[in-house]
Amino acid sequence: RGKEHFDIPEAVTQSQYDLNSLLGEIPGLSYNGNSVEIVGKGSPVYLINGFKPRPGELSTIQPEDVDKVVVDKWPSAKYNKSVKGIINIITKERKHDYLNGYITDELNVCKYANNSATVSLNNKLGRWVNFFQYRHKYNHTSAELLYNTTMHGEQESNRINDTYQKNAGNTHSVWISPKYEIDENS
Repeated sequence: RGKEHFDIPEAVTQSQYDLNSLLGEIPGLSYNGNSVEIVGKGSPVYLINGFKPRPGELSTIQPEDVDKVVVDKWPSAKYNKSVKGIINIITKERKHDYLNGYITDELNVCKYANNSATVSLNNKLGRWVNFFQYRHKYNHTSAELLYNTTMHGEQESNRINDTYQKNAGNTHSVWISPKYEIDENS
């Protein structure tokens, strides 16, 4: 009840640049540029081949890796009642060992600029599947002057009202997640 299965044709995977844009093409899902939601339900819980993804693992899945997507709008009682829906991404089976690497760099400029760079590696060697991700986030220092001009009769008076500074900050994050496949279902 409530599960919809969508086989993903190769032509669709080739026209999409990331997993979120691919999911946005599926009926009943919407992609707003930042996240994917189940229409009428909200943010979903993600599974990869029926299992909870390891930290950062979703970001390493490329559209051409996806075989089908199962959208469950009415999850069973085994899930918390706050779970509004589930998106299970079924990947193509890989029979051979592999190594995937992804490098991303993101620069956001608003009132304060910040930059984050990520390196992700995902490999399979025999029954071992390993995931590694390193992210460096840097917030740039900035200062702002609030300048005020007041008129006193014929004379103009200028003064600096306030000055504050936002200090730079560095954040380093590392995720390492090895997994051993005991059988085909693990």
